[in-house]
Amino acid sequence: MTRALTLELGTHNVTATVVAPGYAETGMTASLTDHQHEHIRSQIPVGRAARPEETAAACPYAMCVPPSTVRVVPVM
Repeated sequence: MTRALTLELGTHNVTATVVAPGYAETGMTASLTDHQHEHIRSQIPVGRAARPEETAAACPYAMCVPPSTVRVVPVM
């Protein structure tokens, strides 16, 4: 969606910044089994899920960096 937005509006100096959280332990993932959580965590280099506050902390950073056509800020 970000790429499409940039392609459509980039010629009008519109930029797009995306905060892209990976797996995070939230209410949406609470229903997963322990085995499912472990399987997902085993595929994450740091071996743990992101916390919601880590994703939130990336937002002010993403808004303060100089604009570019497209910027993706991965969170864990």
